[in-house]
Amino acid sequence: MLTVVKVGGSLCKDKKILGKLCQELSTLEDILIVPGGGEFADLVRKIDNKFSLFPELSHRMAILAMEQTGHLLLNFSDRFRALHSLDKIGNIEGIPILMPTHLLLSRNDLSASWNITSDSIALYISSLVNSEKLILLKDVDGIYDRDPKKEKDARLIPELCAKELKMIKQSCVDKGFPELLTKYGIEVFIINGKYPERVKNAIGGKEFRGTIIKSESYIIQVSKNGKEKKR
Repeated sequence: MLTVVKVGGSLCKDKKILGKLCQELSTLEDILIVPGGGEFADLVRKIDNKFSLFPELSHRMAILAMEQTGHLLLNFSDRFRALHSLDKIGNIEGIPILMPTHLLLSRNDLSASWNITSDSIALYISSLVNSEKLILLKDVDGIYDRDPKKEKDARLIPELCAKELKMIKQSCVDKGFPELLTKYGIEVFIINGKYPERVKNAIGGKEFRGTIIKSESYIIQVSKNGKEKKR
């Protein structure tokens, strides 16, 4: 089963961190990498604020920013390959990095809004390739009850559902993400990309530090032997 891995743009600010992450990703199989917008998208935001661009135009420019990050990632491993069409994914020898411009601009499934960023786009891509698992690589360990960069006692939430995600004020995913997660029903793992070994653990079903987001709420049942079961 193909796993979609979105590399957050914040991880592209440090060459050593990005290099270590890409080295680990280059050893994996059956993954599709979706690049974040990073500093390229930050520039689009600044231009948008300055010139008050039409939403469709800033949306297009932000998608192009993702593609710029994708080309940057190609520099870090000779196993990485540019993928411009999902129809060609089976013909790629190596690890595909999606260059999303043609795909996204030929469709009208996502709204042109800053509420829909590369997180939601990666979720959308996951639905197109029938992936059951999406890994979002960030510069934080996962979802916290408060901003961990401002409050040292912020608590990491190991598991929650889309409805609970909507109620969290401080989140490292975009505003449109919870609604799309409910729609597509894909399991999401948020992992700190500064510790790339956690990616392999998540894909392999092993324990890792991070947050798992379910598309629907779950009920915890306690069996006779005292063990918890979720359904």
